[in-house]
Amino acid sequence: MSEESLFSPIEPDGKRTRLQAEEPGLPQYKSVVLHNPHPLVMMDSSWRISIVNPAFTEQLGWSQNEVAGMDAIEFRTLLMPQSDIDLERFGAGGSEPVSYETQCRSRSGKTISLEVVFFPLKAENGTICGYLFSLMDISARKEAELKLQETIERYTSLKKYNHDAVISLDLKGCFIHCNAVAERLLGMHAEELVGKDFSPFVKVPDIRSVLADSHEGDSVERRISEIVNRNGKAAEILTSVAPIIINQRIMGYYLIAKDITEQKKLLIEKEAAESTTRAKSDFLAMMSHEIRTPMNGVIGMTQLLLDSPDLSDEQRSFVEIIRQSGQSLLTIINDILDFTRIEAGKTAMAKAPFSIRELAAESVSVLMPEILEKRLSIDSKVDGDVPDMLFGDGGKLRQVLLNMLGNAVKFTDSGGVSLHISRKESTGAGILLLIKIRDTGIGIPADALPLLFNPFSRLDNFMTRKVEGSGLGLAISKKFVELMGGTIGVEKVDGPGACFAFTVKLERSSEQAARAEQAEAGAEESRSFKILIGEDNEVNQMVLQKMLVKLGHEVEVVGNGTEVVEAFRKDDGGYDMIFMDVLMPDMDGMEATRHLRSLSENEDTPYIVAVTANALKGDREACLAGGMNDYISKPIRKESLLQALERYRLQRAREDKHGQDSNRYRQV
Repeated sequence: MSEESLFSPIEPDGKRTRLQAEEPGLPQYKSVVLHNPHPLVMMDSSWRISIVNPAFTEQLGWSQNEVAGMDAIEFRTLLMPQSDIDLERFGAGGSEPVSYETQCRSRSGKTISLEVVFFPLKAENGTICGYLFSLMDISARKEAELKLQETIERYTSLKKYNHDAVISLDLKGCFIHCNAVAERLLGMHAEELVGKDFSPFVKVPDIRSVLADSHEGDSVERRISEIVNRNGKAAEILTSVAPIIINQRIMGYYLIAKDITEQKKLLIEKEAAESTTRAKSDFLAMMSHEIRTPMNGVIGMTQLLLDSPDLSDEQRSFVEIIRQSGQSLLTIINDILDFTRIEAGKTAMAKAPFSIRELAAESVSVLMPEILEKRLSIDSKVDGDVPDMLFGDGGKLRQVLLNMLGNAVKFTDSGGVSLHISRKESTGAGILLLIKIRDTGIGIPADALPLLFNPFSRLDNFMTRKVEGSGLGLAISKKFVELMGGTIGVEKVDGPGACFAFTVKLERSSEQAARAEQAEAGAEESRSFKILIGEDNEVNQMVLQKMLVKLGHEVEVVGNGTEVVEAFRKDDGGYDMIFMDVLMPDMDGMEATRHLRSLSENEDTPYIVAVTANALKGDREACLAGGMNDYISKPIRKESLLQALERYRLQRAREDKHGQDSNRYRQV
């Protein structure tokens, strides 16, 4: 039956007209239609609208007069222009109701979801006298279904694509379902686990109590920490439980488990590495102390010997070279001990005034014995436009020069070595120096250049020579140069040998140098202080005592922290300063400081200077945090001692200016 033949009206003139008479049998349905709360449309046997009820008008907007006489096709076009409803299906439905879901358009243009139910209407004699369409608004239901579907899909996606194992359990703790991650963790497919008690899989006596306690705030992590796979192998997990709530009732639980086996392994490895690092730091601190203590004696005694008036010029020259060599050795020791710190990027750059010409001359003089022994020529030049006094880390620059010059001398058997320092550019108070070290030695193969500045890569590895050295020199030099804002490399040369060139950024330092000289003069001229030395090493006692006595101060010496405290008590707090070794037998310097501070509530204790062979990162901060006022490291140089005395003098002057007791010094 075609749609045209089924729904075409029977009219003699071919035009649509209003129904003049009702179909026999329809009146008996009118009352039911008019009083029904759902929109209803009643058509006669010719498929023309006979009546629509008030609910239709109220919900869809068209009145009885507007749609009466309209045939089914027109009615569908009016209400459901986008619908694919099959009218043939209604016609073939016979006497049984037919339902269909579609969307319609109200008169106001609003789209409404409808459930259309078709009923054939029969007269008393059993013949079909019309048709009834029930148009039930199901928009709210469809919206709820859509939201429910979205929720289901969201949770399904969350479960499916979660990187953690997600396991659904019922109220009894029996398995319902899980995601693929859980299947891999358990080594089983979900179908194999359905309905099984999950307690044995997580090694708990009764998982129901754990689940029940989870939404009461009890921590599940401590109670479920392992999950067992098919083969009985346990994996460490981090667990959380979330209730499955339906209609405000808990219907089950999600058990979410993160496999932390690898993380735990990494954590253990990390802790082991940190423990190793701590042990290494402790070892470096111990070695630093053990090496610096005798070095303090060597350098200190040479300093005292240089102050002796009985030395000949030649002897004084020899002693000066010993002092410079000892200082350079100490710098090398520091660099080796701190190499790990350098690699970690934690090396602090000092800033102090220094003479670039003195630094260059000292570096050359340290190597002079070997230069003379090998009968090499040496040329050292600093251009005239380079300021003499500069501000920066002269110690690290000296180490770079010694490393580079030392390599040049080491690999040169004939000819000579040259050092040239020039100004590459100036920027305000800053200056960029270009330093070149040229030699006439055996040179460097091209294939060795990329590895030249790697740690523990030695030049003799590339040149079949047997020379001493750790292979750290160039690597440390590169790090120091970069920390000073420069670059380092090898320049191409004509003829034998090699040319290393590097740049460093420094600051002009005429004002700083003048201030340093004034501070030294002021310290020399200031009145004498009463000073107590706490030091267990006899050589270090002698060095520090003689330095301070030569500067005009009254000095007493004791051998450990207990004696420091006793000396302070006997003298009734009359000392101006205490130079306190940190590591001493019986009672160390830190403990002695705490005792001194507690004796008089930190008000009239002397100014305490930590003297330690430890010079690693954090040592200064630890001493200051422990109650000490200042910090100097061994070997003690005259310059650092003068600076410590000057800092004390300035603090004393500030406190006197504010009217405070000059013997009372607060912690800085």
